[in-house]
Amino acid sequence: MNDVFQKYLTLPGKTDPPLTIFEHSNDVLQVMRYLLQGTQVEQPDLLKLAALLHDVGKIEQKFDGQRWVHTPYTQVNLDALLDDARFKRMVAQVGIDLEHFNRNVLHDEFGEAYDFLEYGCESHHAPACSPSKLNRCKAIILVAVADMIASAVEKGYVGRMDSLLKASPYGQSVYNLLESLVNEDGLENLLDSLSREVHRIEFPAQFVEDELLVTAIFKTLEEETSKDLAIFPLLQRGQALWVAGEKKAVENALRRLTLSPGNLYRLLYGESIYATILSHLPAAGAMQIDSIKFILVSEEIARQYAARLMLRRSAQQLVERHNLSADEISRIMTGRGLGVAARLRALGGRIPYCLTGQTAAYFYSDWRYMPEKLFEIAISTAERPKVYAYLKNPRTYVSDSLATSRDFEGYDEIVVLHPRSDVVSLPVREIDGLRVLAPEALLIELIEVSEEIFISDAVALLAARRGALDWALITEQLSLRKLIRPGGGLCEVINAEAGSEVVPVFFIQELFARVSVTPDEKPYPFPLHALAVTHTGRAQRKTKSMSVTVSEREAASPQVMAIAARWGLEWRLPRPAIRKVLMDLGLVHE
Repeated sequence: MNDVFQKYLTLPGKTDPPLTIFEHSNDVLQVMRYLLQGTQVEQPDLLKLAALLHDVGKIEQKFDGQRWVHTPYTQVNLDALLDDARFKRMVAQVGIDLEHFNRNVLHDEFGEAYDFLEYGCESHHAPACSPSKLNRCKAIILVAVADMIASAVEKGYVGRMDSLLKASPYGQSVYNLLESLVNEDGLENLLDSLSREVHRIEFPAQFVEDELLVTAIFKTLEEETSKDLAIFPLLQRGQALWVAGEKKAVENALRRLTLSPGNLYRLLYGESIYATILSHLPAAGAMQIDSIKFILVSEEIARQYAARLMLRRSAQQLVERHNLSADEISRIMTGRGLGVAARLRALGGRIPYCLTGQTAAYFYSDWRYMPEKLFEIAISTAERPKVYAYLKNPRTYVSDSLATSRDFEGYDEIVVLHPRSDVVSLPVREIDGLRVLAPEALLIELIEVSEEIFISDAVALLAARRGALDWALITEQLSLRKLIRPGGGLCEVINAEAGSEVVPVFFIQELFARVSVTPDEKPYPFPLHALAVTHTGRAQRKTKSMSVTVSEREAASPQVMAIAARWGLEWRLPRPAIRKVLMDLGLVHE
């Protein structure tokens, strides 16, 4: 394994307790942040970076039986990490610009900073080994101080930080050196900071097993104590929180701590998703493992979740066993980013759904151009919050209403949800791994919508699937929905325009036998609504029904008008609408 960054994340750096190089380095960084809070040093970023890099020599994994041998291997691994794009992205989250510490940068002050960085990493066990360098950057001693405090707390020691330092002869010597430096270079308040106590708040493992939950609780504590100068939350290590402050002050802060689901999600993910989505889901435990996918509402949240999952020791062992990188884990966790179709295939039958409307019509007729980004999905009304949460992310529009032109331009995919109570009983077909409303049921619904574009889809479905449709079922459903006239009249007009038997004559005769037209009966308008086409080419609904006149579009032929009158229809469909479909499908030739 030659990937230095991967080694930095996964190789052991501590044996008591067992921690990776990165885990221990992160602990040292958090203690360093606390120490810097009370100082006025000139280069705080240099010290934060040194905290993260102080043990890079351990990447070579040289151990003589008693101690790590890592100083000789510092420079080669230091350069490799500083040049690694993933490491740059990681430290950028701490607010550090690595270009200031690259030895290739020509500015003298940056070159000097690199030298101090290298010195801080190589000398953190012996900060006085080069008095000249220490004299030029006295604050570098903080790397050794932060390392010793973090190591002590990792082992379970708590109490005053200066006492933790002075508990060993080596630590006492470092403290003595520190005392001689605190009157200059902005370190004046350092001894006051070290006089504070550090404590560990341990969460009972049998009650709090989720590190995500511990993280949210820790962030809540950090937020609620942000104005209390007596308490400084340091970091989270597994199910323990490190806090700097007097024991009594910490206990009082814990008594005042208030937790709520909405606040926990906000602090953990940075998005207010609880009130809009998660509060509508079943209670905790009701969905078991399935509940996890509803948390992943957006790509950003999914990536945060993937990163936090990697902090679990069991997860680290698993990915190491299978030789997976953090980037690969992130891609796995955000696989739903592959598209709505992939997410629906993964959903399977766990939540009943089916593609419907224009999307389903395209599956059966492959007639007109259908944007691949549009998905009309029928779902149970009760499942709407879950499906919304499962499909929604910054690249995917999800709503119960039709998207606007701006939405089509701004999103990669458009999902229109159709909540309804009968989804479980709907007949479906599985096509390419997707559940699609059965063609007979879809035909009925297209006719029932009674808009020009949907009627055209119905014509295409009838023509393309005419050899495989269940005509008896269609007859039954048209009768139940009271759509005999528009359904039968449309089928007879199709045959008239095609000049051939596209729809079986026996089917049309069966429908007509069920129609009784009285002389004074008001003709049934068909379709009820027409669509206007905007200059962008997208169909938009009119706010009211449109009457099609001869001056606006080509009127239907006298033959079609006579057929419509016989069925009791007020025919509003212009002639080109049906002929265009039949020509596209090769049933009519001009």
